[in-house]
Parts: sequence; structure tokens; C-alpha cells
Amino acid sequence: MSRKVKTFFHVFLRSLFPHSGYYSKVIKVPFSFSFKYFLMILFVFNACFVLYLVAKYNPAKINSIISATSSSLSNYPDYLTISLKKGRLITNNNHPYFLWLDYQDKKNLFLVIDESANPKKIQLYKSSFLLTAQELVINDTRTNTYSSFPLTYVDDQKITKEKINQLVQIIDRFHSLFPLLFISGFLLLVVFVPFSSLIVTFIYLFFSSVIVFLVFKFFLQKHFHFRKIFQVSFHAITFPLLLDYAVIMINPTIRINSALFLPLRQVPFPMLFLIILAVFVAVGVYEAHTKEHEEKTHHVPAASTRLHHRKKH
Repeated sequence: MSRKVKTFFHVFLRSLFPHSGYYSKVIKVPFSFSFKYFLMILFVFNACFVLYLVAKYNPAKINSIISATSSSLSNYPDYLTISLKKGRLITNNNHPYFLWLDYQDKKNLFLVIDESANPKKIQLYKSSFLLTAQELVINDTRTNTYSSFPLTYVDDQKITKEKINQLVQIIDRFHSLFPLLFISGFLLLVVFVPFSSLIVTFIYLFFSSVIVFLVFKFFLQKHFHFRKIFQVSFHAITFPLLLDYAVIMINPTIRINSALFLPLRQVPFPMLFLIILAVFVAVGVYEAHTKEHEEKTHHVPAASTRLHHRKKH
């Protein structure tokens, strides 16, 4: 393991949770050192995030879904006509229509068209989507919840076998271009994710540092240089940033009741992240100056003792 890698892990582990032993050293090292560390943890976290996205939406998986969608739509019945007029859906079918996807060696119910159904029936069907007479319902099986959207937002139209065949042709065309599109998307992701992350995180750091500076100055009567507070924030963000990326990738849920789970990302997480970051920066600044204050406290009695000793002689 190279020296630079060892140094990074050394700084990373000691920056996770603020303590005077390490943070007192942070305010004594060059500003550029802390800034380089900040850029490095952003690079590492974003690299992990990009790899996570590639693993989750890998080409083989997407390719299989595209093929399954094209195959299922090709089996759309010739007789079935779906009309949408003024936000109301009508079919010429007297029973629900089920669209299945053959994916991962099993049939998955993708869409149900049931004019007489209420939105809650999607949980009975266990389908990804449900079209009722007036709503599009989307199912989230992970959290056992669903969302409904009125069809009034959709233009009036008539869906027939001919239009479905046209859609299949578009999907097949996309399928043939998919390898090129995936590579282009991946390269765009590699550039966009780190850049946007740097801008957004830098803004969070700046505002949290301003908050901490004002709190220490006007409420605690502590006059710390803003530049040093900002430098400490480059280290103090380590754990909040790790938590932020973990929430995005793991997507944990909060249990509301026995049947309902709310994804943590639906909580006002940006504001929560700013609060957590400000707390870590404040603790980091306090710990960074604790040792310095103790050293000054210990030196003062020693100086007083020497002065008293001189007077006696």
C-alpha cells in the first residue's frame, strides 16, 4: 500500500468523529491539505456511487427488460382498443386486461387495465401499474404503498394494435442502439456526478460553517477565524457524507406501522443533512480548540509561579 493511500485512510479514520487529539492538529496543518482530503473523499464516495448505479442498472438487466417489454407488447390483442377522453379511460373489453413480462425466468405482472377498480386494488393484483377509469396507479412493493395520478394530465387519444406495433418498433430501435447509449450515459455519469456533488457539497459546507461561526461568535462569545472553521468542516463532513451516500444507496425505510414503511429519503433529508453537518462542524471546531485552550491554561499558572518566585528573591 502506497504512502498516500495510508495517509488518506489515517486521516479518514480520525476525521470520522471529532476529537481533540486529531482535530487540534487540523487547524495547524495547511488549508490545502484539508481541501485535498475533502476532494479525495468526494472522489472515493462518488466512485462507489457510480459503481453502485452501474451494478443496479447493469446492461444485461436493462437489456433483458427491453426485450421482455417488446415481446409482451407484441402479444397485445388485435381487438383491444383503449380510449382516453377528458381524463376518462374506456375500453371495449368487458374484463381486466393483464400485461405480463417474462423476466428472469418468471412471469411478472407489469400492467393491469381495470376500469372498475379503485387504486387500492393494485395491492391485490400485485402489479407494477394499474390503469383505472380515471387514474394511473403506481405500486411500490418495497414499502407497501402506492401513488395515484389523475388521467386528466394525459391528452385525449385512442390506443390500438397498430399504435402498439409502432411503439414496439421504437423499442426495438432503442434496443439496437442501447450499447452505444449505455456507454455514452456512463461517461456522462462519470463527469456529471462528481462535478454536481462537488458544487452541492461545497455549498453545504459553506452554509454550515457560517452557521457555526455565528453561533460561536454571538451566542458562545468565542472568536474563531472563519477560515479555520471552514478548514475543520473539510474533515467534519466525513461521517455525514458517508451517511448521506449510505442512505442513497441502501435506501433504508422507517416503519410507520405494521403495514407501512416510509423510505428515509422521503424525510426532508437535505435539511436534516445540513443540521447534522453543522453539529459535526461545531463539535469539530470545539474539539480543535480544546487542547489549545488547555495548553494556555496550564502555561498561565506556571508563568505566575515563576513571577512570584522572582519577587520572593
